[in-house]
Amino acid sequence: MKKAILEQVHPLNNESFIVRYFPNDKAPKPRYPWHYHEEIELLYVNRGQGERLVGNHLSSFSNGDLAIIGSNVPHAGFTDEKTNEIAQTVIHLRKSFFDSAMLSLPELWGVKALFDKSLYGISFGGEDKDRIGQKMEQLTHKTGLQQFIALLEILDDMVQSPYRTVLNTNINPQKINNFDKTRIQIVYNYIEQHFREEVRVKDVADQLSLSESAFCRYFKRTTGNTFSSFLNQYRIMYACRLIKQTDKSFRDIAFESGFNNFSYFFRVFKKIMGTSPSEYKKNIEHIWENSPLID
Repeated sequence: MKKAILEQVHPLNNESFIVRYFPNDKAPKPRYPWHYHEEIELLYVNRGQGERLVGNHLSSFSNGDLAIIGSNVPHAGFTDEKTNEIAQTVIHLRKSFFDSAMLSLPELWGVKALFDKSLYGISFGGEDKDRIGQKMEQLTHKTGLQQFIALLEILDDMVQSPYRTVLNTNINPQKINNFDKTRIQIVYNYIEQHFREEVRVKDVADQLSLSESAFCRYFKRTTGNTFSSFLNQYRIMYACRLIKQTDKSFRDIAFESGFNNFSYFFRVFKKIMGTSPSEYKKNIEHIWENSPLID
């Protein structure tokens, strides 16, 4: 089974942060693997749709994405294979940046609080998503002090934004050690491979050499969610992709997403997405999707 990969980020010339811009034909898609790194990450996807997995949170996005992800928080993300004409901007802040004495200045307390909160993962929507994202893209045209000042402005915009959502609301990610990261990823990998089939708790528990009851307690304690809740969330996110990309009937989408009962699929979809599949399809271009995992 795969485990989270430790990514080595090497800023040039020992800089405190590095900015990378991936144009349309160079953007990493369809998927960047499950990984983590010491650096805090700011990510802007200027268009496209897909899913994000940050810590123990799974959700979908449309019309691009803007997020900040804390140090050593495992994450993965991908835009749909059929999504074209997108670009991505990634900023990595080295430990020397977010552990510096500079953040003890009263003027930067808000930025310090943002970094602390980034351990839960934060996404941004509304008008701020593209406004801040465009500033991130412009960083690649600046150097030295001007680039540093522009980065501080971006961070301040994030601090002030009313359109931000904390992703991992049910857990304290600082309490998840590397052993837990690996074990939970084993569960995620199993779901990814088998979600279209009947998934028995016993089969998943066997992957961790746990009894069913011990596994359920462990998963709830570690992720803040029941296993069945997370599995349903994963299946609904996949169903959303099918609704966006295909003209299949909702009944076919339900079965292809792992639901063997259409009525149950309908109830779960409405509970998680806050709307029916048909209404979701009608409003798909206007919905900013950021539904948290639910119990």
